[in-house]
Amino acid sequence: MIDLTEITETITETKNVYITRHAYERGKERLGLKKKAFERIVDKAYLNGLGSSNLSGSLYTYFQNKIEYLGTMGHTERQFFRIYGENIFVFSENNREGFLPSLVTVMHIPTELKGRAIKAQKAVYGKVAG
Repeated sequence: MIDLTEITETITETKNVYITRHAYERGKERLGLKKKAFERIVDKAYLNGLGSSNLSGSLYTYFQNKIEYLGTMGHTERQFFRIYGENIFVFSENNREGFLPSLVTVMHIPTELKGRAIKAQKAVYGKVAG
């Protein structure tokens, strides 16, 4: 089992979400964004990103499997994701009252599913976010 102490250490907080050190590092590595830009994108993803209720078929199945996988890695709180642009933002609900959810990590949508993700975003918002 992995040690989640460093991963879940909060480094910053937006109006809506805590951003863990691990999530910030993945945002910098995978999206090439600096801290403030990443914080803005995280808030937008949390508030406006597509959730599982907006997905169907193989796209829905992929994300459900990804959440189940995260559960096997020692994450005890409920995980949920948002698709924003061509990226997946994985959040964890905080079970303690009065605490914000945390961004756990960010990753790219697999190439074979990007077209479906773009169609889903266009269906809901009329455009692709980001």
